[in-house]
Amino acid sequence: MPNSVEVVQLATQLAWSFEGCELKSYQDSRGIWTIGRGSTFYLDGEKVGPNQTITQGNADLLSTQVLMHCHKQLTSMIPGDLMDVMETGQLAACVDFIYNTGDGPFRTSTLLRHIVNGDMDAAAMEFIKWDHVHIDGKLVESLGLKRRKTAEELLFQGVPIE
Repeated sequence: MPNSVEVVQLATQLAWSFEGCELKSYQDSRGIWTIGRGSTFYLDGEKVGPNQTITQGNADLLSTQVLMHCHKQLTSMIPGDLMDVMETGQLAACVDFIYNTGDGPFRTSTLLRHIVNGDMDAAAMEFIKWDHVHIDGKLVESLGLKRRKTAEELLFQGVPIE
C-alpha cells in the first residue's frame, strides 16, 4: 500500500496548485462561503461565513487536515486489497477529487465504480466529466475545473505534477 503521508503530500501539492489562498472569507462561484485554500468549513464542523479571517499558517493547517480526512474517507470506500496495488498518484488524484468535489459525489460516482472494478483506464476518463458547476440553477462548464480535472486525470495515469 502506498504510504499515506506521500499520498496526502502529493494531493496537497495538486490541491494547492489550484486553490490559491484567501485569508478573508469570500463567496465562491456557487455562492458558498469559503476561506483559506478552498475550505467551506472548519475542523469543528462550523461553516465558513461572511467577514471571517484566517492566518496563512492556519489556512495551510486546515487544508492539510482536510486533505488527511479526505484520504481517510477514500480508504473507507476502496477495498484494502485494491488500495494495496494502487499507485500513489492514483490515490492522490482521488484525494484531491474528494477535497474539491466532496465525498458524497465521489462515493456515488462512476469513477469510484470503475476503480472498485479494477478498470483504471475507464476510471481515468471519468475525471473530466466533473468540469461543470451549478450557477443560478444552470450547469455551466468551468475552465478552472476543466484544468483541475485534467490534472487529476494525468496524475491518476502516472504523469508527475509539474
